[in-house]
Amino acid sequence: MKSISDKKLGEKINYSKVIDKIDTLKGVAAFNERFYKEIIKEFHGKKPKSEKQLIEGVKKYILEHYREEITLLKISEAVYVNPSYICDLFKNETGENIIEYLTRIRIEKAKELIQDVKI
Repeated sequence: MKSISDKKLGEKINYSKVIDKIDTLKGVAAFNERFYKEIIKEFHGKKPKSEKQLIEGVKKYILEHYREEITLLKISEAVYVNPSYICDLFKNETGENIIEYLTRIRIEKAKELIQDVKI
């Protein structure tokens, strides 16, 4: 029997047929290795967003929710990224941290409201 590991990675496999043919522990191990490599390859092959898109997503979320209580957890859930990663990325890309950006937006929006009242 040709083991699953003998096939080229990326080649489509009918897993139900392969499982029916596995008759040794070595075959199970080879199947598991191939199966998980395929999963990892699929996961890494589809990056949901670029770094720039993540930053834009954070900014958009803040602009839409600046009046509310915003936590880092809420922001990270909105863009589907780990909180510490998004913090570091935001700081590196924008030069300010997320809290500074949120505070700046809130101050700008408050100034706009004051200007509207004066007119």
